[in-house]
Amino acid sequence: MSSELCGDLIAENGIYWARKGDVVRGIIYLDRALKLNPKSADIHYTLGELYRELAKTAVAPFDRQHSRISKEHFQKAASLGVIRLSNKNYMAEQEKAQEAYRQAKGGHN
Repeated sequence: MSSELCGDLIAENGIYWARKGDVVRGIIYLDRALKLNPKSADIHYTLGELYRELAKTAVAPFDRQHSRISKEHFQKAASLGVIRLSNKNYMAEQEKAQEAYRQAKGGHN
C-alpha cells in the first residue's frame, strides 16, 4: 500500500473524529496523514478548517496561533489546487476540476 493511500485512510479517521466533535483528535490524525501524504490538498484544506474551528474557542495567544496555522494550511491547499466552491455551482466546478486533473495527468483516468 502506498504512503499516499495510507495517509488518505488516516485522514478519514481524522475527519471522523472531527465530525464527532473531537477537533483535537481529528487534527492529530490529519497531522499524521500529512506526514505520509504531504502533497494532499484535501488534507491541508481540512486541517485549515479544523484549526480555524479551534481558533474560535481558544484563548490568547493560542487563538492567533491556530488562526495562523489555519491560514498556512489554506494557502498550501490553494497552491496544490484546492478551490472554494459555492453550492450553487458545485457540480459544474467539480466536473471542470476533474477534467483539469485528467488533463494534467496526461488524459488518463
